[in-house]
Amino acid sequence: MAPNGIGFSPDGKTLYLSDATRKSPRWLAFDVEADGTLGKSRVFYDGRPLLPLGPGVPDGLKVDRKGRVFAAGPGGIHVFAPDGARLGFLEFGAPTGNCAFGGPDGSTLFVASNTAIYRVRLAAEAGAAVGR
Repeated sequence: MAPNGIGFSPDGKTLYLSDATRKSPRWLAFDVEADGTLGKSRVFYDGRPLLPLGPGVPDGLKVDRKGRVFAAGPGGIHVFAPDGARLGFLEFGAPTGNCAFGGPDGSTLFVASNTAIYRVRLAAEAGAAVGR
């Protein structure tokens, strides 16, 4: 395992972790116990089917106020629902390593790739990372 990106669900009950390996790329979810320790883990999303999309491994991630996970991975930024369903994909033509929410209302996604920093305006209801 190669732990990398980390984030929490809006209610603080789930910790998301990216496993940055090309052999077994995946995002994990851990239950957060009442005392703050990590409980049982599960595979949140198996990234192996994403490898053909381009270079990269599961990397930095952010969680928005609705619990969606925006995660750097093979080919770009992948967006997942809180239940692990893959909702969409933002492709940038270069390996991406991280992302962050910003702008006046938190609904701009900034993406760091190997070649540039990108700015993507999201729908008004998106954005505003947990803890912002």
